Amino acid sequence: MTCHSALYEETNKTMGGLLMKYKTLLFTTCGLLALFCHDVSSQELVAATEPEPAAKENSRPVLDWLIDTRNDWSHGVASMASSIDGFFAGKDAELQANDSYLRLRLGMRWVEGDGLSDDTDFKLRLDLPTTSKRWKLFIENQLDEFETLGSSNREDVITPDSEDDGFYGGISRERTTEHWQLRPELGVKLRAPLDPFVRFRAKRPFELSGLWGARFEQSIYYFKQDGFGTKGQILFERPWGEKRFWRIKSEGNWRDNTNNTELAQVVTLQQSLTEDSALAYEVGVLGNTRPTTQTSSYYVNVRYREQLHQDWLFLDVVPAVSWPRDMDFEPVYSLTARIEILFSD
Repeated sequence: MTCHSALYEETNKTMGGLLMKYKTLLFTTCGLLALFCHDVSSQELVAATEPEPAAKENSRPVLDWLIDTRNDWSHGVASMASSIDGFFAGKDAELQANDSYLRLRLGMRWVEGDGLSDDTDFKLRLDLPTTSKRWKLFIENQLDEFETLGSSNREDVITPDSEDDGFYGGISRERTTEHWQLRPELGVKLRAPLDPFVRFRAKRPFELSGLWGARFEQSIYYFKQDGFGTKGQILFERPWGEKRFWRIKSEGNWRDNTNNTELAQVVTLQQSLTEDSALAYEVGVLGNTRPTTQTSSYYVNVRYREQLHQDWLFLDVVPAVSWPRDMDFEPVYSLTARIEILFSD
């Protein structure tokens, strides 16, 4: 215990000593990259091409073990979904594509004044498409409606700030019209006592003049224990040059049991660096309407994301600064690093 405590204290001292350099680096990074990276272009944050192998001979056993383990888990997730779906719909489930996945994030976060903390976050979805011709069975955790807008929008936050503590199962039906994608759902939260719910989701893209496009998303839901709620967002997007991409998002989330509406306004510039790495510069304003309509926090972050292996192993590094109301809008600096593994066939 003494050894661990000494190591922890030494780490915090080291981080504190680097604080001033880090503050300067955070703000100069955005400016320097914007000035000197004119040949880089607009793509989504994650590239899907396979990086060239560069592993050393002595690291191959570790990499091979990780690849084999990941593939075994991915097959297990897909097999579990096929088994459950096969129970309801027969062997036809094995003949159709399966969108089941497990996302595992392992990370560490340093926050000024709080030191280091580590967390593990996972998100699971089992998509069982052949339960019937019109309806399908779903099982998932971490519903987006229960996550705060502060943690869902800030990339430097590892563990979601959410009241969601269970799994959900039910049936859903997807329908696409000329302009809308509609998805009604009927299910139950798998905890004691069981909490039945109804949820309706709608999405619609819009074509605007010039290079701008827009997308609207709305979710309306009712839980027997927590009552009604609704979450909506509208996004405006456009490319800038060949390898840059703008996104402007306005979002709101109202819940009946708190009688509060969370608000978020986020501007993001995504920039491709190479075939397997990218940067995202983000500025956000968060607010709420209870007890009065007010700003709760400002934040700025720069996210570096690199595809380490194929399309399932990623590295994220996110330096950030926030100005929360409960700290009298004094700046709070943080640095997050995490590995993300996606298990999916």
